[in-house]
Amino acid sequence: MSGKRISGKLIVLLALAILSADANGQLAPGNSTLTVTTNADLPNGSCQFLSSTCSLRAAIIFANSLPPRVRYGSVVTIQLPALATGNEYLLQILGQNEGWAWTGDLDVQSHIVINGGGKADTIINAIGISERVFEIQPGWSLTLSGVTVKGGRVQNPAKDIGGGILIQRDQYSAGNLVLVDSDVTDNTIVDSRVGGGIGNFGNATLIRSRIFKNSSDIGGGGIYNGPYGNLTITDTTIDNNSAINTGGGLYNVGAVTADRSTFNDNSARRGGGVFHTGNALTLTNSTISGNKALFADGGGLFSSSGFTLFHVTAAFNTSGVQTGTPTALYMSGVSAVATLKNSLISEPGKAACGFYLGSTISQGYNLEDGNRCGLDPSKGDVNTFYVGLGPLASNGGFTQTHALLPGSFRFPNPAIDRIPTGCAGCLPADQRGVARPSGYGIDIGAFEYEQFPILQPWPF
Repeated sequence: MSGKRISGKLIVLLALAILSADANGQLAPGNSTLTVTTNADLPNGSCQFLSSTCSLRAAIIFANSLPPRVRYGSVVTIQLPALATGNEYLLQILGQNEGWAWTGDLDVQSHIVINGGGKADTIINAIGISERVFEIQPGWSLTLSGVTVKGGRVQNPAKDIGGGILIQRDQYSAGNLVLVDSDVTDNTIVDSRVGGGIGNFGNATLIRSRIFKNSSDIGGGGIYNGPYGNLTITDTTIDNNSAINTGGGLYNVGAVTADRSTFNDNSARRGGGVFHTGNALTLTNSTISGNKALFADGGGLFSSSGFTLFHVTAAFNTSGVQTGTPTALYMSGVSAVATLKNSLISEPGKAACGFYLGSTISQGYNLEDGNRCGLDPSKGDVNTFYVGLGPLASNGGFTQTHALLPGSFRFPNPAIDRIPTGCAGCLPADQRGVARPSGYGIDIGAFEYEQFPILQPWPF
């Protein structure tokens, strides 16, 4: 030992290695932790041996190969280190419909957690295989943290959903995805398919992540949430996705809840930001901005089913090629009932809302700079000619927002302090996490204007 003492930290690490390995130096099954040691796409690395070369694919194959009784009751954690700038985890082994990650995409048939070294330097790229990146089989789960999923391209008629990630479901169980601090980008699906970035038939949770620059030639450029799919979106941005037909950002047929999230600069023929024809859609403390319906209605959101907007800001969306085409919200069909509460719709000089047998229900204190959304002044709703909004920008929090501008003494911003502080069910903080109220009342929309304390005159 050259006279050097072994540190206590090293002793602990050695003990952990011994406890996690059998007499042959092989990792014990169950709650194993594997560390990827190469960015080469190798299927035959023996990741269960502590001294072996371990690729990402080989680590997933190891997890999938555990006995079913072990897989059901344990989690395999894969540590995926950051790479030097310009290097990626490039998938290169061709093959389709094999199902166990030996070829093509990375199939998940176990409970797997992949901890990346940060999304900027831990990039999993499927550009070399003309396939999606991940497919989660029914009953299994994948958690991705600190990674980027990119380069998926699906054009096989047998694989018609999910260019980047697909979460499957069968009659017995559903796949599960948790995406944390990660990006899904530059994925595409063609040949009349849906879900450029993510296709979900199971359960998907997105936290502090970004879904951007994905595309589909039919619908759901960013995300397709299919029948029975459950999608929860928190502190996440869905932007710059495109679909030729419906739902540039999100196409929902299942159930979606989005909180403190932003849908911006997505595009499609209709429903540029969101196309909703599903069981449920609820957006709270969220922003719908700058989306485009290229040839039809609903630049921000097109719906043929009921949905709820609570403390939402919808602004600066565009629709169609004719003046007067509804830009923010379009409700099509008798089931398309928009429930609005404390929400702000600002589409200056445009028709903000449109209806074909659809309707709105006001739960109070909504604001529109126009008179096309069916608001109800008796419930505290406001129709005005101007709302002072700043551009979409990083104003704090994890997502971009439109700041409320203060206005002037003569023309104050009608959204500021409009809601009584004792309102039932009002959210205690805005999209950025700023506490409500900041002034004499609560502000309409996703942004709470932070006012300076009012200095009272000295009592002479």
